[in-house]
Amino acid sequence: MGPLEILLVIILALLIFGPDKLPEIASKMGNVYRNLTKATNELTKTINTEISLEKELKVKPATEPPQTESQSKENAKIEPLPITSQSTEPPENITIEEDKEPETVGTESDKESNG
Repeated sequence: MGPLEILLVIILALLIFGPDKLPEIASKMGNVYRNLTKATNELTKTINTEISLEKELKVKPATEPPQTESQSKENAKIEPLPITSQSTEPPENITIEEDKEPETVGTESDKESNG
């Protein structure tokens, strides 16, 4: 925009909004422009940072060489536990009482009122 066009816009704004509102409008437009510039700079900085981090990750060599398929299979082998007994009966040192009634659970006050 040339100086003549800027002068024309100022004159039109003065006629439309009046001399009282023009400073307020100019101040608000300045704040909007400042905030827009700040947001644009932050976005540009963030994008540049992300791009540089990606480049660094691609350039750095891996600290450990990748495992081959046979090495990963060897690391993943799980030995099954040996089965010592095929019997389905309980061991000899455990006794099972079949004719015993289950005990009821309650508070002392419940026992006294029922008793």
